Order: sequence, then structure tokens, then C-alpha cells
Amino acid sequence: MGTWEHYPEHTDAYVAFLENYRRCDGAVTLATRLLESKYPYDYVQGELWKLVARMGKSSELIGLTQLAIETVRNSNSGHASKLGAYIFFCRCDKMGLGNYEKWMMYEKRALVQALATPYMRLDSNSGIATGKIILSRSSVDGYLGLVRPLIDANLDLNLFGKNPAEFPIVAQQVFRNAGVTGHVIPKPDAIGNLISKRYSVGKWNKWSNLLKGEYRHGHMLLKIADSYFDTHFTTWLSHQDTFTEVLFRAFQEFLASKNAPGAISLVDKNSVPIKFGRLLNDPKFKAAYPDLQDDLLKIHGRRNLLPSSHAYDEKTGDKSRPLKKGERDNLKKYLDDAFNQIIKITEGLGM
Repeated sequence: MGTWEHYPEHTDAYVAFLENYRRCDGAVTLATRLLESKYPYDYVQGELWKLVARMGKSSELIGLTQLAIETVRNSNSGHASKLGAYIFFCRCDKMGLGNYEKWMMYEKRALVQALATPYMRLDSNSGIATGKIILSRSSVDGYLGLVRPLIDANLDLNLFGKNPAEFPIVAQQVFRNAGVTGHVIPKPDAIGNLISKRYSVGKWNKWSNLLKGEYRHGHMLLKIADSYFDTHFTTWLSHQDTFTEVLFRAFQEFLASKNAPGAISLVDKNSVPIKFGRLLNDPKFKAAYPDLQDDLLKIHGRRNLLPSSHAYDEKTGDKSRPLKKGERDNLKKYLDDAFNQIIKITEGLGM
């Protein structure tokens, strides 16, 4: 990592290489030191802020918040360093370290604000005030920056007190085509259709409420899985279990929002996401929903024995093996039960 300090002109190459890693202690340490020394120039500072935002632990982010505030306050700060600092603030906000994204509402440079906006956390409790300011500007850039957060949040524009008919023409067209001014998720519900078609589950129209910003990602995974159900059983299970992980994490976030039994942390003490298998084996989840846990473990356990997952069983050492049709049919029954239980639990908690 020492070459970065001496050859900052290769910053793009360093950043591209580090995209292969979730966390690099040396990179975070170096980036923090270079940010604090304000070395060497604006573009590199912006990339360093983004790197720390992506890789940093809570304690490391907290240690840099004052410097980030000074960066966005300083009228002499360059575009890149300000943009990086705002992205850093958005990450702090998503990690529950404070409402730092509100600093964006005071940014006078419309393009900087617009480029940072896609990173902000937007839901009924966060980002609304900043969104109102962005949607009141004459520049169209901020409107376009808000498209992705609005799609992910599935929020009604009435929350912003704005009439879409008064938006710039370009923004009106983009919002309409993106579904922001109508239903973000096309009706009828795509995931609900796939699940009710393939599994013994009644049509449920609240999958988008449960999955929220992960809906489109989940739909993609489920659609891929469903396309292999009749022909490639091993591939079907691999993708199906991936969708199940997305659903499980969203389900856990819903439980946490209700302070319900069985809610568990999805990240460890260093804010690193916990592996799906460990989550399923959490004693608190098992105690609250033993039948659901059993269903999901059977599905995930067989997925771990697929050749596409591991060469050998991590516990027994048995060789991995492709999924057979009879096994697929049995696993489908567990999925039938798991989906129905998730629907019953969420509705019982007021969804």
C-alpha cells in the first residue's frame, strides 16, 4: 500500500484493485492517514473518502466525522473531496452513527449534491428533509440523483410535499418511466406471482413491503431459480437458496423493527455481515421459530452439498453431489412451509 502515497496518479488502479476486497486493514489505515494530512490533492481525497466509507468499521468512521464536517463546510474544498465526504456521511447514516446525510441539503453545488444523492438512506424516517430540499432546486441533476433511492424506498412522493407536475420536464419523464410517480413495483406483484405459481402458497401482495429495497434483487434471483426448476435441479437450488437468504435478511429486519422474538443481529461487532448459515443456527431464532428454522436449514444444508458450493461436506467430509428430482420435490415442500410461515408471522406482527 505504500506505493499509493508516493504515486497518487495511479489512484484509479489502486481503487479498482481494492474493489475485489470487502476489507483491507492496511488500506483503511493509509487512507485515514492521508485524509488527515490532506494529501495529496482533491481527486485522491475524494477516492480516499469513498474507500473508508466502504471498508471502515464504526469506530474508524466515527474518528473521521469531524474531518468530514470540516471538508463539506470549507468553501475551498474541491468537488471530489466534498463528494467523497458526503458519500462517507451517507455510510455513517446507514450504519446508525447519526443523521449526517443532512449535511447534503446545504450543498450549493448541484452536481456534487446530485452525485452523492444515490448513496443516501431514504425511508419514512430518514432522508425526507434532504429530499425536500433537493426537489425544490431548479437544477434537474438532484432530481435524477434521487431516482434510485426513491425506487429502493418505494415511498409516496406526497411525503415530500411536492407535486410531480411541477418538476422539470426531464425529471417528470424519468420519474414516470422509472415508476416513481406511479407504483415502483409493477402490478401484479412479480415475486408474489412466481411464488404462488411455483409453490403451495396463496397469492400475497406484501412481498414488496417486506423486501423493500431488496425487492428487485430478490426478484432477479427468484426468476433465475424458477427458470431452472424443471430442467437443472442443482442450479435451481443454488439460486433458490440465494433468494431465500435475501428474504431471510429482510424478514429479520422486519422482526427487529417490531422488537419481535427471534430478531437477531445480521452483522458482527465489526459491522461485517454474518454468513447465512450462522444466522440460521442462531439460538434466538431457533427458539422463536423452530419449524421455520428447520425448513430453512434443510434447504441451506442441501445447497452446501452441491458441487457448485463445496467439493466436500465441511462436517462429514462426504463428497458433494448434484441434486436429484426426488430431492428437489422434497425441498419444495420445505419451501412451501417456509413461505407460508413467513407470511403468517409478518401478518401477525401487523404487516
